[in-house]
Amino acid sequence: MISLDKKLTLGTVQFGMNYGLSKNNLYKSKKKITKILSYAKRRRIEYLDTATAYGLSETNIGNFHKNKNKEFKIITKLKNLSKVKKKNLENEIFSNVTESLTLLQKSKIDILLVHHYKDLIIHGKKMIKCLNKIRNIGLVNEIGVSVYSPKEAIRCFKIKIIKHIQIPFNLLDQRWLKHRFNKELKTRPDVKIHARSIFLQGLLLNKKYYWPKWFKNKDKVIKNIDFLIKKLKKSDKIDLCLSYVKSFNWINFIVVGINNIEQLKKVLLMYNKKSLNSYQRSFVVSKMRNIASNRILLPYKWKEN
Repeated sequence: MISLDKKLTLGTVQFGMNYGLSKNNLYKSKKKITKILSYAKRRRIEYLDTATAYGLSETNIGNFHKNKNKEFKIITKLKNLSKVKKKNLENEIFSNVTESLTLLQKSKIDILLVHHYKDLIIHGKKMIKCLNKIRNIGLVNEIGVSVYSPKEAIRCFKIKIIKHIQIPFNLLDQRWLKHRFNKELKTRPDVKIHARSIFLQGLLLNKKYYWPKWFKNKDKVIKNIDFLIKKLKKSDKIDLCLSYVKSFNWINFIVVGINNIEQLKKVLLMYNKKSLNSYQRSFVVSKMRNIASNRILLPYKWKEN
């Protein structure tokens, strides 16, 4: 059984499309997806994280719900709404949500995230009003947003309807440890924080040749991670990454993506190990300080020249 203090959430982008460092076509195998979801259900994983933009992910999850007569709690995300005219916004959101419900074989979405933070800025009060309406008519339980930076998260703390904020967070990404973010977070104790990218799309688990050639500190990162595993007596890189993220009491959900059932079993095994204590966590922070640029922390920037 997984620990109850933080919700281990199964990321499902791989159920819908090729994603991350390893392109293994998991999304093409309904049998493998069913096997993974059945195992996750037996191990009492409650939540799946998906999105409209994740190809066949919602469809494959819905097929499991229908065929196995078992349901997961769902976190899904709206499509990009930046180019939608304000007069059409309500219809677009309603259509998006009802389509997701149909694909997922669900009557209600547990947590709906705005996938693109900029949509909230572009559409402002109109979008807040539409999200409130969707929630009030019973199609969605709670509303949240996915962000890329502490600055974006801080702005979202001002929006009362936002109850969930998903952030990229891992032992290399120390932007979230700065005073202002933590100070603003304390003003919204009702907001749940979801940590994604805890393995940085697999980079933190892999060897040197997987890292972008332009990232000059890759040798230092790999060396420091290997040192920390030995020093802190961790089983491996997965254990180190998970125990670090779990040690932050303000993180409520941890999203982990996998490519096969063996990886899920490994993650669950390591997830139930002890978190780092405050001294160990500080030691990790000191070893990984000032190594990473924003570019390496944000995978969508990796292909930029």
